[in-house]
Amino acid sequence: MLIPKTLVAVAAGVIALQMASSATQAQNPGPRTGFILGRTIDAGTGQPVAGAVVTISIPNAATGGGGGRGQTAGSPTFADPAAFPQRAITNSAGYFLFRELPAGRFSIATNAMGYLNGGYLQNKPNGVVRPMDLGEGEKRADVQIKLWKYGAISGTVLDEAGEPAVGATVRLMRRGGMGSRLLTSAGTELTDDRGAYRFGNLLPGDYVAGFIPTPSAMPATLADSYLETRTADPTRYQALMAEARTNGVASLSNTGVRLGDLILEVSGTSRLGYTPPPPRDDGRMLSYATTLFQNAPTAAEAATITIGSGEERAGVDLSIKLVPTARVSGTLTGPDGPARNMGLQLIPTSGRGLFIDDYLIAAALSATDQNGAFTFLGVPAGSYILKSSRVPTFIRAGPITPGSPDARMLFVAEPLTVESTDLTGVNVRLRPAPIISGRVEFIGKKPPPAGQAMQGINASLVSATSGASQRSSTAIVAADGTFATNGDVPGRYFVFALPPSGWTVRAVTFNGRNIANESLELAASDLADVVITFVDTVASLSGTITDAKGTADALLDVVVFPADWDGWRRGEFNGFRARLIAATTAGAFNLAAVPAGQYYVVAVDAAATSQWSDPRFLDRLIPGATKVTIAEGEQKTVALKTFAIR
Repeated sequence: MLIPKTLVAVAAGVIALQMASSATQAQNPGPRTGFILGRTIDAGTGQPVAGAVVTISIPNAATGGGGGRGQTAGSPTFADPAAFPQRAITNSAGYFLFRELPAGRFSIATNAMGYLNGGYLQNKPNGVVRPMDLGEGEKRADVQIKLWKYGAISGTVLDEAGEPAVGATVRLMRRGGMGSRLLTSAGTELTDDRGAYRFGNLLPGDYVAGFIPTPSAMPATLADSYLETRTADPTRYQALMAEARTNGVASLSNTGVRLGDLILEVSGTSRLGYTPPPPRDDGRMLSYATTLFQNAPTAAEAATITIGSGEERAGVDLSIKLVPTARVSGTLTGPDGPARNMGLQLIPTSGRGLFIDDYLIAAALSATDQNGAFTFLGVPAGSYILKSSRVPTFIRAGPITPGSPDARMLFVAEPLTVESTDLTGVNVRLRPAPIISGRVEFIGKKPPPAGQAMQGINASLVSATSGASQRSSTAIVAADGTFATNGDVPGRYFVFALPPSGWTVRAVTFNGRNIANESLELAASDLADVVITFVDTVASLSGTITDAKGTADALLDVVVFPADWDGWRRGEFNGFRARLIAATTAGAFNLAAVPAGQYYVVAVDAAATSQWSDPRFLDRLIPGATKVTIAEGEQKTVALKTFAIR
């Protein structure tokens, strides 16, 4: 290949940090006549990135290369592993050079101050870095690596008088997970003396920002006892802290405002200068209402803040106001009487199903005293779910005796309406959470796991709305093949089991119906006799991708999702059947262990798949998708054309 003189001149100015010694190079008998000349550029502006550290290494050197996402399994690696990694620093024009390279498969990764890490053929933030195959004596002068710059969000918070809210906590949440509607925490920042805040070092993506104050009213006796134990008996203190986590107690601080036998703290505010007005002697108080950008009271109504590479979004301002609140009090009992030292939450009905962690949106927190009594302070009028749970801190191997208090989760989830006056006499009861129990079976020519090997299999419930595994409902399969969860709150779930190597799930059967590909409603009663069937005839899906000219297309993602089940349109996401696969540098893809069924398969620009599980996005893919039916054990191959999303 003829290299332009201008590039050769630029390459001569590149600062190369060759990490291999001459003795190490001598160990590699192959010719070292290849080189790679490349450039790092800002993905947002196209300008060069100077001072970036570029690292060339051998992927999976211990196994001979291949196998990773975006790679081709089993491809040979000819380069001497001992001679790598090597590093270079880009010059003022963004160029870097690696020379005297042998033939082989290489991984090229880059990092620079203020940027996300990048790499060869990566074309979206946190995307796949694909390997490069360099032939003997090959000279590459066309390598371009994109880097995405961190973004920022800033604004001010003003109170009801139009004055800066100093020391207010602004919470940032990122849209993601199942589709674009779920929110996860992305951090918090305090406002300064101007009421200003700023979030930096943000990944490009979609965000929601807001002020979410949460009053927490804890029994003073509970907080004091924890403090005294911490000083007098540290060992006992650790046990009490573990009990608090099991019982869902949010805070054990005794540094808030004492109101009779309660200690009140308000998260989202600060003693640095900004606090809500103090409560009256009777405990009645005004509190600041949840306010999300643009002055929205709920996450469902909040404006989405989209940040691109290097983009700073200013003017994300919030105007907060005081609202009257009420006191909510009552008792919590369990199977054996008063439920003492239990944490409780009031979750706004409008926020359910939007947040991964309910603590992000709790309108108020409380805990019970020794008699099971609780009090919430500072609760605005609205509709809520009163929640409390005691989750076992261990996973039980083998079947659980129904109602067993030592192993089963206890919970309450009671709807509650709060108006302008205090709500008293709210008496609720913890009840055992429903469990799922059953067995696993193996069909095939291979000998199935037995004894202790069986206990390497976990059966679990996965939320149909968030795709998250439930902390209490994972069960280790016992040596006899039986399993039982610890129980969980009613809702819709997928029953999931990670198969042993060489096996795949054929069916998950309940009441004679295969529910492997659809969600299951967990209601008030236990569900027994769930059978998970594994088979050793594992199906796979592979293929090639070409563009409109018939040329192999590499910078793509392949999206696979069910065509025989449309639960994804309702926001239910089965991660075992819907997958995202990066194409290899040869324009190919491979997906192993595919459950039998009918699928849409489509290849699209990887830069467009950051929210690939959004139902609206999947619907847009159908016109360009290939519909395939995969039988049990079938090795299916398809030829795809690149689809341009409109």
